[in-house]
Amino acid sequence: MKVFNKPPEYKFNVVGGGYLTHPGGRRDDELTREFTLDVFATTHLIHDETDLMAVFVESAGEIGNFDRKYLLFQRFLDVVIARATAELEQRRDE
Repeated sequence: MKVFNKPPEYKFNVVGGGYLTHPGGRRDDELTREFTLDVFATTHLIHDETDLMAVFVESAGEIGNFDRKYLLFQRFLDVVIARATAELEQRRDE
């Protein structure tokens, strides 16, 4: 994420990162930066708001125990990703 924390140190008008028929430009770079930082901030916020133990308890109820710690953690990450995706899609559709 450090690469997005500072503006490019070089001046450019066209970058090769666009499409074959539509080369990218400075605005494309800025939009990519804004989008990436928005995804990071949204996911970070939802991660902090999600109750880890509540997800573990619910998942352990489905699994049958707390022994599979990696599966429990994966379920937590799945919940965070699903909530962050829903939030970002809602903003996109507004």
